[in-house]
Amino acid sequence: GLFAIIGTHSGFLLDVHQIGKHVAWPDELADALKRSQAVIGFRDLMVLAAGLTGGPWVGLGAGVFAGCERYLLGGFAGDASALATVVQGLWAGLVFRYWPQWACRPLGAAAVALAGTAMQKLILLVWVKPYADAVTLVLETSLPVAVVNTLGILLFLSVMQDLERDRLRNQAQQAELRALNAQIEPHFMNNTLNAIKALIRRDPEIASQYVVKLARFLDDTRRNVGSNSVSLQQELAQVERYLDFQSLRFPDAIQFQSNISPQLLKCQLPPRCLQTVTENALLHGMLG
Repeated sequence: GLFAIIGTHSGFLLDVHQIGKHVAWPDELADALKRSQAVIGFRDLMVLAAGLTGGPWVGLGAGVFAGCERYLLGGFAGDASALATVVQGLWAGLVFRYWPQWACRPLGAAAVALAGTAMQKLILLVWVKPYADAVTLVLETSLPVAVVNTLGILLFLSVMQDLERDRLRNQAQQAELRALNAQIEPHFMNNTLNAIKALIRRDPEIASQYVVKLARFLDDTRRNVGSNSVSLQQELAQVERYLDFQSLRFPDAIQFQSNISPQLLKCQLPPRCLQTVTENALLHGMLG
């Protein structure tokens, strides 16, 4: 609705009694237009776009918002233009609701824009008096308004489709990262469970503690799957648990030290990034 109002005031004035002559806007926005003046701008385009992308309530809301402002501007077509703005927003929104396949296709969007333009001109012909002035206004504005509305809707639709493709691509990338974060190396799980099983015979109390640690490790892994980032402190806690399980399998074979400034612990980083580096170090690192 706000963009539609801007579209009104970025347009130009037409005086049906002085066709072809430049007409300047009033010095103050609050000043009403003269009786023979009308506005040609991008208001209808913005309202049509609102309905085609947001549905009937969004289209109606934008139409009412911009239409009321147009009514207050006055001019001989003020009330008819205001009504037409509301009708166009509602029309585009209903197409979005009941014929969505048309709203997302270039041909359908162009048809919606042309039909909306035709509705506006019909309302002008029926509503505006004197009738001769209404005919003059319609004849002078039908073609340029139809072209602007149609091309504008097609450009707007193209931009929205590009944004939607980017959004879906980002969602797919996030889903892929979360799937990777959710993966736990099966050999690690099997080896850890076997180590705990062997520990049960020797020291059931320590084995019980490791079962709790493993549950915490798996729970944090699951919780971090839905996160785009975790704190360095959280990631270090996971790495320490992972190395603790490895130390259970290889006693005295692994030494781990961390030397990190406390103020860095709140820094955010991707989940599992340090753990992945640690896993690779144990798998591929050289002895010594």
